[in-house]
Amino acid sequence: MVVASEIQPRTVLKLDDRMYKVFHVVHHAGTGKMAGFTFLKLKDMRSAHLSERRFKPTDKLEDIDLTKKQMEYISTMMARCFPSWTQQPTSSTAS
Repeated sequence: MVVASEIQPRTVLKLDDRMYKVFHVVHHAGTGKMAGFTFLKLKDMRSAHLSERRFKPTDKLEDIDLTKKQMEYISTMMARCFPSWTQQPTSSTAS
């Protein structure tokens, strides 16, 4: 859990059972009668839709730690199964 006032760009959050990546953060301090707030621009990682949300600086949000994993490029596996995919098209020219 992370407090809304400590969120930084590129943080991944779980809100409403969806994962969002934080693109932009604006922290507004409250003065007098106006309460402070944290304004976030978020990108849904599944649908790529952008949204804007506002939180109290004391709100606790669930952050997600992502790990990078080395992956094998799939076309090398496909080339073994379908060799015609790797062949360059030939152009026939009439003389």
